[in-house]
Amino acid sequence: MWEWADADGEPHKQPMREAIADIKAKEPVWAWVEDKHVLHIWIGDTATPAQVLGVLAHEVGHTYRPYHRCVFKEEQKAAKRADIAMLAFDIMNALI
Repeated sequence: MWEWADADGEPHKQPMREAIADIKAKEPVWAWVEDKHVLHIWIGDTATPAQVLGVLAHEVGHTYRPYHRCVFKEEQKAAKRADIAMLAFDIMNALI
């Protein structure tokens, strides 16, 4: 079973294959961290380099300690890493 919390903090459970199929239908890029050394990523045909970088940076952000038991704090921690990566990406593109 795949377990997650939505933006309102409501917990959800769904069979893994069903959840992955739903995500692939909605998202151009999707990833998750299995543990500190294993990251899984799916990149669809419509994904942009910026989307791939943002998702990868976010997931890598989850590997940094401390791990927060609060879903919102954990997502905020990971989002900070993605924001930094996207800022660097935007600066790099502006210089090219």
